[in-house]
Amino acid sequence: MELLAGVTCMALGAFIFCVTLIGGRNPRRPRWASNGMVANLYVPLVMALWAIGVAYLVIVMVNLETRPLALWEATTSAVIALVAAVAIKALKIGARLKQYASEETTDARIIQLNPDAPEPKIPPGAGRAAA
Repeated sequence: MELLAGVTCMALGAFIFCVTLIGGRNPRRPRWASNGMVANLYVPLVMALWAIGVAYLVIVMVNLETRPLALWEATTSAVIALVAAVAIKALKIGARLKQYASEETTDARIIQLNPDAPEPKIPPGAGRAAA
């Protein structure tokens, strides 16, 4: 059962990482992929899932002599890993990141500053109201 839990945690962590990578690199970043959400929710979640997954896999390796793997557990774990790999491949991460990189470079604008330009005139009453 530990193998199944370990592979599931690793697969889920990898999938969440890939989806967050796509959302975080998107030039029109969705709200769920904001810097705060990524830093405070997704990164700790992915790291915890990977750490738990590795811990379960270490437990399986240590106990392999005393408790051999059941066929159903090994098969189910392999199917979960295969489904995760196919799902991650279906996200087409490389193509999306290239598309996002090209969109970022085409949307860039160069602003030229002229130090000799006169300062803009600010009419009285504009700006902050007097206290």
